[in-house]
Amino acid sequence: MNKIFGSKESFAIEIGNLVPEKKSAKLRLWVSSIPIGTFRVNFTLKYAVKSFEELIEGQHSFYDKEFDLRSPQQIFTLCLLLDRDLDSDWKNEWHEQFNRYKKFSPFFGDQLDDSALMLYVKDSSIYFLWSTNTDYSKAKIDYLEHFKSATTSYASFANTSKEFINWYKNSILLN
Repeated sequence: MNKIFGSKESFAIEIGNLVPEKKSAKLRLWVSSIPIGTFRVNFTLKYAVKSFEELIEGQHSFYDKEFDLRSPQQIFTLCLLLDRDLDSDWKNEWHEQFNRYKKFSPFFGDQLDDSALMLYVKDSSIYFLWSTNTDYSKAKIDYLEHFKSATTSYASFANTSKEFINWYKNSILLN
C-alpha cells in the first residue's frame, strides 16, 4: 500500500514498496495533480530527505536573477545546458554555468532518474520544471519534447516535505 504525504492537488510525496530494513522505497512527486517520476525504481530514501531539507533551509537561495523575463522552457534549457553541444570540449563558461545552476536540480534518488528535474522558488511559490524520458534508444534525448512544468505554494511544499522528513527520521531511521 502506498503512503501519501500532502495533497496530490497541491504537492505530495508518494512512497510505495517500502523496505524498512533497507530504508528504501519507490518515490514519486505530485505537483498540481501532475506526477513526476514513473514509480519503477526502489532506492534509498536518504537522498530525498537530504534534498528536501536543503530546499527548506535554503529557500531564499533557490532563485537566480537570470530567470527574470524567461519562460519555464528557457529556464530549463539554461539550467540543464540544453543549448550546448556537450559532446564537444567543454568551455570554461559552460563549467561556470553548470556550477551556477546545478543546485536547481536536486538529487532525490534513483527513483526519479528517468526525469530531468529542476526547480526554483520565487515569491511564495515553488516551480517544478521537468522532462521524463523512458526511451533510451535514441542517440540524443530531446528534453523539450516531453517538457512539463507546474507550480505550487512554497508553504504547501515545505509543510509536506517536513511531514515526510519527520516520518523518515521517526519511523524509518529508528527501526
